[in-house]
Amino acid sequence: MQYKCAYCGKQLTEECEVFLIGGKLKPEVDVREEEGQMISFSMSYSGKNISAVVPASNSEAKTDGFDVGFIVCSENCAKYLRNDLQTEIINWAQRKSETRRRLESSLKPREGEAISNLSEVWPSLSEETKDMLTEDLLDSEAESGKEYYRKRMIGDCPRCGSSKTRDCKDLPGIDDSTVGSCIDCGHLWCLECGLPLPQNNICEHWEVCDACDDCGEQECSILTWECEKIQKWLRERNTDLD
Repeated sequence: MQYKCAYCGKQLTEECEVFLIGGKLKPEVDVREEEGQMISFSMSYSGKNISAVVPASNSEAKTDGFDVGFIVCSENCAKYLRNDLQTEIINWAQRKSETRRRLESSLKPREGEAISNLSEVWPSLSEETKDMLTEDLLDSEAESGKEYYRKRMIGDCPRCGSSKTRDCKDLPGIDDSTVGSCIDCGHLWCLECGLPLPQNNICEHWEVCDACDDCGEQECSILTWECEKIQKWLRERNTDLD
């Protein structure tokens, strides 16, 4: 495999002295299939494209806790690349902070507007979840908090694929923010578990919740998609349908 300096792009030969800068990736980034191969990164602040090698699982770099290694041809290139990477991290943190501020600002309803479901649950979310949602928005093409809410919390219609969807919090006769509605085909589905709604517009998974006494008389704090009982019920239900 031919290697190039990650900073200046110089072709590296076997005679070249090289330096390795280790790097870590986000936990959700899986590069196991690229072990031993080169991958590229686009740096949003400087506009540079840099390459890195993914170390093998039994390599010294991986043992040291690094997910990728940047190979450079000189100490100067190592210095400049470290500076660029640090600038990229600082710029990302600033953009993330601004995106968080913009998201929270857009969730505040204007006079006469209804409060969205995300606005209601946002204060109770953990900082880890808020960070995850902020980073999703930063990486997404959504132009506003409301559109981001639609993409993230409602999604496209599971029946026809239309993006003209909304929740039913202010829909007469339903008045439920946990129900999704497709404007194009009229499909109604549960935003908590994804099932189509029965004729009474009340999802069957609520029967599981009503029969559960894990939280006593307190309001349940377990998210539906994280509830083991709901997930077990969904698996059994799908098996019965099959």
